[in-house]
Amino acid sequence: LIGKYPIIDNVYNSFERCSVEIFEFYTDKDVYEITNVTIGHDGKWWGDKWYVKDIIVSMPLNSVEKGWIFNINSEIDKNEEMVFAAHPLEKMRYFSLKVYTGYEVCAGTDSDIYISVFAKKGEDVVELETKKLDDVTNNFEIGYVDFFTFECESSIDDICKIKLSNDGSDDWYVDKVVIADVVSEKTWVFAAKQWVTKDKAVCM
Repeated sequence: LIGKYPIIDNVYNSFERCSVEIFEFYTDKDVYEITNVTIGHDGKWWGDKWYVKDIIVSMPLNSVEKGWIFNINSEIDKNEEMVFAAHPLEKMRYFSLKVYTGYEVCAGTDSDIYISVFAKKGEDVVELETKKLDDVTNNFEIGYVDFFTFECESSIDDICKIKLSNDGSDDWYVDKVVIADVVSEKTWVFAAKQWVTKDKAVCM
């Protein structure tokens, strides 16, 4: 056991829908490998359940950056503690993805939305992934922010382009897309402010 750490932030309104929280903790023990994490909450604020998607633990102060990801994807009840196994981060890069639907009239959609992400790899531009943007919530409502994640091999350089497509008859107005490396915290912002339709994909 490395330690038990309360992840409480008294400055910001933490753990809001679609948010990514970053905390630091320290230990005087030698850590070579993290095998699991136990997470829980006391439910003292509104609601007894807390939905957690992923937890990432990294050691950025090491000469060789090392980290672990815990795939949670679960609702945690009040006073419940759950244990999750670790998967190494060493050969992958993990990204958070925030998609902002605009406030235009009829901006929201029930269509299936896909994103293609492109990055530089040496002198080339490669497509990392084409991903259907979908989770357990009702995505892409007017004025909403939807949160997703994706991963890719660690050898890529900067993200340079994205493409959004819509496979339905229901148009969608996207305001912007924000991608962040969850370990380095580097962020890319793609301002869209345009409609994505079945006949018109949007590249940024």
